[in-house]
Amino acid sequence: MKTQSIINHILSGKEISSLDAVNKFKTVKLTSRISDLRRAGYKISDRWVENKKTKSRYKVYFLTK
Repeated sequence: MKTQSIINHILSGKEISSLDAVNKFKTVKLTSRISDLRRAGYKISDRWVENKKTKSRYKVYFLTK
């Protein structure tokens, strides 16, 4: 299950972005999976990151300690 793979990744202390989710877990619905995990009680935070080269912004998600 993709949601379980994503939470295992986050529980290991790693951050995840949408691009990571596509490359590692073959899912394009990271935001939906994060919402599911938050409803399940996981304390997942996010922050915006800017790509220095393209100036585009994206979110990364991580476990709140």
